Amino acid sequence: MNFRHSTALVLVCAICFALVFPPDVVAQAAESAGKITAVVPVVNVVRGPQQVSASSSQQVFWGDVINTGHLARARIALNDGSILSVGSDSNLAIAKHDAAQQQTDLDLNYGRVRAKAAKLVKPDSHFQIRTSVGVAGVVGTDMVVIFDATGKMQVICIEGACKVCDLAGHCILMKGGEQSSVRSNEQPSSPSPATPMNISEATT
Repeated sequence: MNFRHSTALVLVCAICFALVFPPDVVAQAAESAGKITAVVPVVNVVRGPQQVSASSSQQVFWGDVINTGHLARARIALNDGSILSVGSDSNLAIAKHDAAQQQTDLDLNYGRVRAKAAKLVKPDSHFQIRTSVGVAGVVGTDMVVIFDATGKMQVICIEGACKVCDLAGHCILMKGGEQSSVRSNEQPSSPSPATPMNISEATT
């Protein structure tokens, strides 16, 4: 009887632990990506089936989705020193941020994000922002990625060097002050000078 009672007690405790700490939350606890440093006015963080209002100094993890509403914005300090500024009406998923290996993968489902990436010095390092039509990459630089409702992905390279690719692997390189765009089933447009107005609107 004592053995059965002990077994039942252990089973009940295990079930309670699983309900309070779902496996995905427990796994993500060791996979910190950084923390939110500013929110204006209300920003939500989606983690698995849960959605909570974000606050300053809140930790973010691999798999978290940052959701900003109308006129809302968020700033995120990643563990490697990179800074993300998420614009209003945006949905950004932190797929991966391995600070030790300098490997960052972000999924911009819609909206805009500005990335000030730390300089990449590790072998096989990368910093990428993906949409459903293309991928933008940075190398120790500053860029803005905008993905609108028409399916157009626009990349403005603020400083340094940037790379834009379509899903088929056709890529173009840009330098600071240039921009390019890509749509579904189209190759990235040739780099062209970004107007001061475009840069100003993108960065603010």
